[in-house]
Amino acid sequence: MRAPSDWLSFLHALVDDDPHLLTRWLAKSPLDVADIQWLWRQRLALYLYHLLHERDQFGLLSAEVVALLRKGYQSIAIRDVVQHAETSQVLEALNLVQIDTVLLKGAALANTVYPTARCRFRSDLDIWIQDCRFDEVVEALAPLGYTVGDKMGRPWAMRNHLGGEVELVKSLGTIAHVVDVQSPAFHGEWVRNLTQIDHDGIWARRRPLTIDAQPTAAMAAEDALIHLALHAAINHQFAIWLEAFLDMHLLIKRTPQLDWQAIAQRGETWGLKSVLGSVLHVLSTLYGTPVPAALLERLAASATRQRFFALLDPPSWLLRNRTHGAKYSHRRFLIQLALIDRPRDGIRLMRHTLFPDAEWLRLRYDATTTRQLWNER
Repeated sequence: MRAPSDWLSFLHALVDDDPHLLTRWLAKSPLDVADIQWLWRQRLALYLYHLLHERDQFGLLSAEVVALLRKGYQSIAIRDVVQHAETSQVLEALNLVQIDTVLLKGAALANTVYPTARCRFRSDLDIWIQDCRFDEVVEALAPLGYTVGDKMGRPWAMRNHLGGEVELVKSLGTIAHVVDVQSPAFHGEWVRNLTQIDHDGIWARRRPLTIDAQPTAAMAAEDALIHLALHAAINHQFAIWLEAFLDMHLLIKRTPQLDWQAIAQRGETWGLKSVLGSVLHVLSTLYGTPVPAALLERLAASATRQRFFALLDPPSWLLRNRTHGAKYSHRRFLIQLALIDRPRDGIRLMRHTLFPDAEWLRLRYDATTTRQLWNER
């Protein structure tokens, strides 16, 4: 397997404005089958295929490698047609019952910052709705064949009261189309206990988007960047595909008037300064993304936390493709602890982890009596 330094130079060449940089890289270090398999695991192969196709540069690769790339791309192309049709139908069904939607992550990015939607792999359709109207969404999508997958296994009362997500699944032969309905877009125990995110403000700043004449929306670029950073750092603890950082890079590059001042201010106000600072530092390392130096300095963590992250070395972790098996390890808790802006909130997080509050226990386990609450603790 290639060294992380080799892949780092590849990532820089992949996104550089000068196409000759990627040409020279491929001529000097031809990709083999193992490399292409690695790129598929990192969900970067589709973007590479698009660039090579647009630039008529398949001659830089061996016939075997081109065949592997093309086979994967054609398979995804078939899936993309199905996903696009399903997305249109889902939006139509929700619009008919007046449920406004905001597309999240890949669903939004594929239609806004990527050259074509097919460049961005999408395993599901992430939708944000207001007011936890989960029951209404389930009812609206049932005639289309969607049933509750319930991957989180949490009671409905808990999701309706504290927020969360509901997974809806539809079988389409060999393809399962998944709709993840979320309310609010930023949710989870770390967010609920340690942040002060202005969900109403994010919703108000959303930008209109149309899919096959069906109105929907996407987050404003500044809010989307913060959302993607939180997802990579807290939900995945940096054990995520390199595609996630390509998302952020392209979002920044495709938004020339990006308001960095607003991003920094929201990060500080919402309790996400450390999250933003760490993610943007990793992003600038991986892709050479033009993040203002003054912003990185403003969002920089304390010297102690910087030493901690230097030991974890997220860029090397990502480049070695360690994307599995880390989610529920001690590493997860350490990262979540290190990304807390205010030290005193670390105590709050540990207290909630070890001794959840009565309301959470009641909603999670349907515990009502003092004895039941104690037993669940």
